[in-house]
Amino acid sequence: METIPTEFTYFAWNIDLHTAGPFVRPSDHRRSALEKIRRVARDLDAHNGVHRVRLFESTFIPPLPDRPRFDVILLTDSDGPVRAEFDVARKRHDVPDPALVTAATNAARFGDTDNLDGPILLNHFVGETDPQTAISAWKTISQWYASVLDVTNSTLLEFEPGTPYLIVNYAVVPGPVPRFMANQLLRPSFYRNVNRRLGKIGARARPLFAKRVAYAEGGA
Repeated sequence: METIPTEFTYFAWNIDLHTAGPFVRPSDHRRSALEKIRRVARDLDAHNGVHRVRLFESTFIPPLPDRPRFDVILLTDSDGPVRAEFDVARKRHDVPDPALVTAATNAARFGDTDNLDGPILLNHFVGETDPQTAISAWKTISQWYASVLDVTNSTLLEFEPGTPYLIVNYAVVPGPVPRFMANQLLRPSFYRNVNRRLGKIGARARPLFAKRVAYAEGGA
């Protein structure tokens, strides 16, 4: 499937992240902040040149070293940069600065992630390798996920240099998340085909699972 040619921007916050094991705890503070971030999403969505705005709230973060510590993520794609428009909207709605803002490009893609329902996987890859090597490894690894775990989609994002992450795999996975994780970790082929391949190139997967947040006026 063709990649999405527009420019992505990834905004991520740690509003009030507390976990019980891998499960992200509910938070009144986060709920209040999300209402304001929903307004920012609406403002961005109304701009000419912005093609799509996606808003996510984290639900499940495996307690691994170097894990992403974000509880709200806003992902846009647009004809050009949107940081200036974002800053105007953020200040208008009294939203705190994100912990991470980075541009990204869609390096590879299959299926239609944006139009699928289910748990969201934002799999952040860290390590000492370069993005192109990580992308090549992902192309092989994704075949295992498709054939074994029935993951039918992926939108792979390559971040700009200088960020903590090489690539992020944005996908919808079969749920619920604990069952998906168990289906991975209890299969010997996962360690042969995924962990070993990542280990050979010096990369590590740091997944974050989330749910979509509606931001239209009156949306739930």
